[in-house]
Amino acid sequence: NIVAQMITLFENIFIYNQEGSLTPVQSLALFNDFGCLTEHSQHYNEIVINLADRLVYVDLLDRAERLLNSSVDDMNLSLEYRAQIGTRLALISIFNGQYDEAITFLNKIDDSKLPPLLQSYRRMTRARALNGLQLYDDAIEVLKDDTSKNAYLLKSDIYWKKGDWSKAADSIR
Repeated sequence: NIVAQMITLFENIFIYNQEGSLTPVQSLALFNDFGCLTEHSQHYNEIVINLADRLVYVDLLDRAERLLNSSVDDMNLSLEYRAQIGTRLALISIFNGQYDEAITFLNKIDDSKLPPLLQSYRRMTRARALNGLQLYDDAIEVLKDDTSKNAYLLKSDIYWKKGDWSKAADSIR
């Protein structure tokens, strides 16, 4: 069956990274031409997320945002998938300087019901958005219990922008 073969091909390209020499733009063209076939794949959401990541990689942010927006409110998806999509949309918003929009995406889902690693990504994303809004104290509050290397680096950046040099140095140290 040709449809089943195409679905398998899409899964190999977009999930298992067997794209060979396809560039992200070629991947987008392939998805645009035959993407309707992927809706029949049990891995459709993974395909969409991976393609969106490739689009962000080549700075096609608006295109990635449109692709992900179609899935973020799909209540048929698991909470974790919706949170992953929302986090990606928040990051795209941050890249575009739309920090309020990033917070809106993050607020759509209750973080407490998510796995710890995803909670951590979302916490860092929220702090970046608050930093972009110059709500430095709120951003520090979000990161107050986070002892990861990335959190310390972000805290030092926030303290630096805030003009609190001693705390910036302490965070780096």
